[in-house]
Amino acid sequence: MTLENFILIFFITLSLTSMAYGFYLLTKSKKFRKTSIKTKATAIDSILKKGRNGVCYQVSFEFQDTHGQNIKSQYNSNKNIKSGSEINILYSKTDSNNNKVENFSSLYLTPILFIIFGPLILIAASSSISS
Repeated sequence: MTLENFILIFFITLSLTSMAYGFYLLTKSKKFRKTSIKTKATAIDSILKKGRNGVCYQVSFEFQDTHGQNIKSQYNSNKNIKSGSEINILYSKTDSNNNKVENFSSLYLTPILFIIFGPLILIAASSSISS
């Protein structure tokens, strides 16, 4: 086996793994959305966080589950959410602490990036090997 063949097999494996993981996450998100409980949460505060990749807001929110228990949680947002604002969330029927904000980035962005990343790896690998 030549080095080129080994590299190509490695990148094909990496590409397929990335796509498979993306579809797994997508299926998991769809199932979570279908089986979870939808409610409104109230934003408590929004703290600006600075990191290597820029800034984001860490938004704390609170909601009441179907058992009357108050649940506090957090998520990262690219925009500042005012205290007292309502946020649509989804939470698991079996674990209220397993919750997500009901928006595209919270549910679908990561799976779609893994799915897109797979073919990009193949394109980059095949173009570098054929050169």
